[in-house]
Amino acid sequence: MKKLLTILFAVVLGFNLSAQTDYVETWDPDADGDGLIGVSDLLALLGVFQEEDMDDDGIWDSQDDCVGEYDECGVCNGPGAIYECGCFDDLLDGSCCGGPIIFEGYHYGTIQIGDQCWFAENLQYNPLESEWSEASATAPLTYELPEEYQNGTNQGARYNFPAASQLELCPSSWRVPTRSDIDQLADFLSTEFTEGEEGQALKSDLFWNGTNESGFNAVPLGDKTPAFEKSYWWTGSVFCETGSLFCDGQEGFYLGSEWTVLARFDQFSEQEKFAVRCIRD
Repeated sequence: MKKLLTILFAVVLGFNLSAQTDYVETWDPDADGDGLIGVSDLLALLGVFQEEDMDDDGIWDSQDDCVGEYDECGVCNGPGAIYECGCFDDLLDGSCCGGPIIFEGYHYGTIQIGDQCWFAENLQYNPLESEWSEASATAPLTYELPEEYQNGTNQGARYNFPAASQLELCPSSWRVPTRSDIDQLADFLSTEFTEGEEGQALKSDLFWNGTNESGFNAVPLGDKTPAFEKSYWWTGSVFCETGSLFCDGQEGFYLGSEWTVLARFDQFSEQEKFAVRCIRD
């Protein structure tokens, strides 16, 4: 064995010494000082010639796919399962609240608020690609927000009420919230935050005048008047039959810059272009 290692030393020196001008002439072949010439000594010698095995896995770092250790999620030197339900790639279906979900090519964050799991931003899905100038109280329409209204904030797509109540806009196991979902959200906020300040916990602390303590991260909409003062979302609940004698509109929930509570109204025109926020079943 010693003879073999001696030969390997000679081969390494023969290939590299002429190119290594700063080679230490006093090199001790017993680099680890154990009185033996072994593999670790050979690795130490190769280190002089810029070949190292920092993680001691027997693979030169220049050839090693991971200098370090793979975590439980298969990421080199990664943090491991940072979400309660597992690794990032296992969570893209939205199965873990607080983890990510991919829907129609877009990554959404999710947030737990009480017993509910919500998207942490407005829905971007625009399946019908309706013209912004189109309007209807009966036919579903979905819109991309024109650039002139975006102002650098992620406001999502827009939907009339027929789209919000009739189309499957959210991923599997998710849906447009119902009236009872908003009741539950409001009840939770009232127990967790100062009375009269519940809406502040829903509003963004970066793009609006809220605290975002809930993680809901609401941003004001640029296409409403006055611009960037209010945010509106549809519920999927049909409040009354459109066109009937006593039906003056449908229900949505909203926030405003000048008040600090989560508000609701049941007489919004079905033609209104509102945002949608998905909730998990």
